[in-house]
Amino acid sequence: MGSSYLLDYAEIDWQQQTPYCRHHEDIYWSRGNPAGEKAHVFVDQHGLEKRGRNASQFTIVETGFGFGNNFLLTASRWKKLKPKGVLNYIAIENSPVSPSDLLHHYEIVDVEHSDWLLEHYPLPFRTSFVLWFENNIRLLLIFDDAISALGNLSAKVDAWYLDGFNPAKNTDLWNPRVFGRIHAQSKPGATLSTYTVAGKVRKDLENAGFEISKAMGFGSKAEMLVGRKRGRWEATRVTGQTAAVIGSGVAGMGCVEALKRRNVDAELISYQDPNAASSIPQLTVYPQLGAHREKQYQFSLTASAYTQHQNPLFHRGTLRWHSTNSVRQNRMLRIAKQFPDGFISCKDQKEIHFLQSGWLSTAVEVEENFHQTKVRSINFSENQWQVLDDESNLITQVDHLVIAAGIRSSALIDTPLIPVRGQALKVRLNKQMSDLMAGDLNVIPASDQLVTVGSTFEHNSIDLEPRSSETLSLLDSLRNLLPGTSPEAIAVYVGIRAATRDRLPLLGLVPDHQRLYLCTGFGSHGGTHSRLCGEHIANLICDEPTVLNQAQQAMLAVDRFQLRDSRKAGPQNS
Repeated sequence: MGSSYLLDYAEIDWQQQTPYCRHHEDIYWSRGNPAGEKAHVFVDQHGLEKRGRNASQFTIVETGFGFGNNFLLTASRWKKLKPKGVLNYIAIENSPVSPSDLLHHYEIVDVEHSDWLLEHYPLPFRTSFVLWFENNIRLLLIFDDAISALGNLSAKVDAWYLDGFNPAKNTDLWNPRVFGRIHAQSKPGATLSTYTVAGKVRKDLENAGFEISKAMGFGSKAEMLVGRKRGRWEATRVTGQTAAVIGSGVAGMGCVEALKRRNVDAELISYQDPNAASSIPQLTVYPQLGAHREKQYQFSLTASAYTQHQNPLFHRGTLRWHSTNSVRQNRMLRIAKQFPDGFISCKDQKEIHFLQSGWLSTAVEVEENFHQTKVRSINFSENQWQVLDDESNLITQVDHLVIAAGIRSSALIDTPLIPVRGQALKVRLNKQMSDLMAGDLNVIPASDQLVTVGSTFEHNSIDLEPRSSETLSLLDSLRNLLPGTSPEAIAVYVGIRAATRDRLPLLGLVPDHQRLYLCTGFGSHGGTHSRLCGEHIANLICDEPTVLNQAQQAMLAVDRFQLRDSRKAGPQNS
């Protein structure tokens, strides 16, 4: 599979309006406009009108995203149905078409909402992308090979679109191993459809556990295959759930946003004296990357892209990464060379430009279901979570409770968090800055020659008092970074970051507790990572396909340190 972050674009020859894939020596669809064929073979075969109408959610997985025709047609159908539930559409593609080929296709073929796909189509990074077509239509686009993606998927699938070229020419997709994973991810009664009628495909699907039959094909194709997993299909219904989120920083707000999107009655509980990193008004947003593609960097790529997607709190801008440390410089140069110039560009040995980046505003107005008080304790009683204040009065009682209170999370539940004190400044400059800066020092433009500058790092400190020595140090660093400026500090911010020893957040269900979730430990990367993590928490609460795959969930699991430490300790002598 290799260690590259990037997948190769499909090599396509155009035969009038029809794209031909050189690698698979096959066309993407029969001649002409694909809309009729795709609607018949896929959208029409799964009873969306009946099955989707009363479901809290409906999950479709497509093997082979191609030009996105199947997604756009399905999304249009779902939109016209006006169901109350969410359509979770997951597409897996290991040879994405190029933006130029995508544009060419939609210039010559009219498919409704193609402008949306052209606007949001991502770069071909070997990771996943979370894209909202509507408030109740989510596309999870996974750029990876089918075996890896299906083995890592966390989903209960209602319907499958098997759309991946001629089976004889694409054995990586059409094989018993893939079909076994498809069956394992399927709900009882899940349906599938495919253009092919190949006897081997039918036999392998039946051996995997599906009931397969032939249906009327499209156009000159007399027949096609449809199937279902044995068992009675039941719609997923999650209704009447209540939830509370403790913590009103970027982590808590990410959870609340995701829950409210799903019409979950989510209450927000905020401390009266916030002391987390979110007390700084601006946070940088850009992916944390390594010289080799690993799951934590894929997670960060996904998170950075999602924070920038349809987010009113995000402000786009070029980020100039700069360091005087030669080791850090060389490492970042090795990373930058792996990415296209439209994503990261190398200006010189000391400065790297992140073109798809920006900053996140932490100034969020909370309108309803908001409690501002000190939380003393939590208690599980009568199948609900109770949240109690400093005088043991009941603040609220809910079905699901999310602790996203930064370093204060440790006061409510035992967590391996490390406090890291940071001091930042609001500074007035004698000139306007347009780009963000990061690396040795973060500098984020605000307005009227104002910038946010920071931040210091002091492990195991919870001192919230501003320090004049750190203010002077930050101003000196700013003068060295921007020669000729005359910075004036006009405000000081002090916050306590919640960090972990592997510098990754603690995310997910708390072991041995019912419906209790943790979303904390973001360190200095909450601006980039918290929104995706909030989406994952909402997925768990609403029993949806998760935006994080199984390997990433294990990487961020709340109990991962206990598991690692117990493995290191080995068997104990009795």
